[in-house]
Amino acid sequence: MGERPAPDALRAIRQALLAGDAPAAAGLAEALLEDAGTLDALVEAAALFTEYGLHDASLRLILGALGRQGLTFPPPYAASIRALPARAYYLLAQNFVNYGDFLHARLALDRMEAALSRSPFEPDGDLQGFRAYLESEIRRTIHENTPREHIPALERAVLHYEAERYLQAAAAFRALLESAPDVRPAWRRLVQCYRRLDFVESAEATFQEALQRFPDDVELMADYAIFLHEQGRRREARRFARRLRTILPLSLDVRYRLGLALGILGEDDRAYALLHGLFRRAPDEVHPGVLHYLAVAAYNTGRWEEARRFWRLLAGRTEGGWVGAAMLRYLDRAERRARKAAPARQGALSGPGGSPGAEASKAPGRHRKRLSYRYPPDEAVFER
Repeated sequence: MGERPAPDALRAIRQALLAGDAPAAAGLAEALLEDAGTLDALVEAAALFTEYGLHDASLRLILGALGRQGLTFPPPYAASIRALPARAYYLLAQNFVNYGDFLHARLALDRMEAALSRSPFEPDGDLQGFRAYLESEIRRTIHENTPREHIPALERAVLHYEAERYLQAAAAFRALLESAPDVRPAWRRLVQCYRRLDFVESAEATFQEALQRFPDDVELMADYAIFLHEQGRRREARRFARRLRTILPLSLDVRYRLGLALGILGEDDRAYALLHGLFRRAPDEVHPGVLHYLAVAAYNTGRWEEARRFWRLLAGRTEGGWVGAAMLRYLDRAERRARKAAPARQGALSGPGGSPGAEASKAPGRHRKRLSYRYPPDEAVFER
């Protein structure tokens, strides 16, 4: 790469990001990884991507640096803390928060503080406030009134789950539930482990046992309804959908999951109402997932221009922007196909003597296919 590879590569990455060309910046970062750029250069490039909200690219650079040293995150031994400078662990914490992985974020901050003595730096923010935020999110999303003595076991199991070690996570959740069957978050995570592993019978049995213990748990009901839907048991899923339609949870996270579940179950009108309520609360700060699923619900309830507006908003975001752009392209192709098919359809709908039949004016709306709530979207985005 020449005498000064790192400064040149970093300058090029920064210029690409300033120009809004994220793919070009990501390509330059890949080249930096493959050409064995210095650890400092990789961390500096990761900081640039984090600054621009491109958390995937930032994580890839930092985890790539770890992988080059034969390590994974979290490091298995305390001695391996020396693997990365403190700044890299701080960036890891910021990126993990973006994905809602608060336990790994906290672990990264612990590693950062241990590394400060040999690689000091000044975090760009209130470190004490960051830690307080992490602890509040861990309590809100993971602990959920779990007795203090069971919190370490729950957190260890969740760390396995977040690292996609689903067999280890399932074993840890089962062991916890044997001694503490009232730890509600463990039941939810255990059924998710089984679903990820495609252990259908185990998932079914766990759902049944969990709902017997917590019959009014909205998240369990929503997840079970989706599970039944995916298994082709549509009549049973609709029974849950009718019950879920009547619920308005206070928690915004649960409201989001309920809205998504109802959309998957075909209750698009209720999904739209729930997700639009979240959008109205904070239009500029709403999570990209809310924008995407709200657009799907809007489209399926005949609010086609509104759906386009939501996807345009999403396309303008750094995070999830490609999803909005992809959906707009899919819709444009679908509209072109519909316009080509319109003359033939018009003829088929014509009455005697070639005059349009009564159904002709309804044709454009009637022949729009329903969008699936698939994420990320692919060519099968329209349901049959």
